[in-house]
Amino acid sequence: MDNVTVVDHVEYEAEDYTGPAGTTAGRLGVWILISSEITIFAGLLGSYILFRLFRPEWAEESAHTNIWLGTLNTLFLLTSNFFMMKAATAVERDDQKKSAKLMLLTIAFGLAFLMVKGTEYALEFSHGEFPSKNTFWSFYFLL
Repeated sequence: MDNVTVVDHVEYEAEDYTGPAGTTAGRLGVWILISSEITIFAGLLGSYILFRLFRPEWAEESAHTNIWLGTLNTLFLLTSNFFMMKAATAVERDDQKKSAKLMLLTIAFGLAFLMVKGTEYALEFSHGEFPSKNTFWSFYFLL
């Protein structure tokens, strides 16, 4: 018990604790991943917005996308995120049954997202829309 550090109600052995309050290697890695994703997507979305503003032909191209499938996919993504956050809370409260059910719901909505995305891509491909066609479709398939 001499080599135990307690941070945020979690006990760490001396060799496992790597930094100031709550900064373990895993937590630091997650924050680096999140910040790199934010940086990448901010650049991509910023570029997309600039192209959209200054390229009027993009309005024509975007008319070929399916707004209903995109909306459904957004709902699936947000719902799966909600269930994952609830599952993390259940894990913190040591409620394994609830966390397992919530993670299964997360997986189900994630699979639904992939099925809708696959349908979206198949529709676009069947209409001759490919990433190599022009800049709009490159952004569409990238984001």
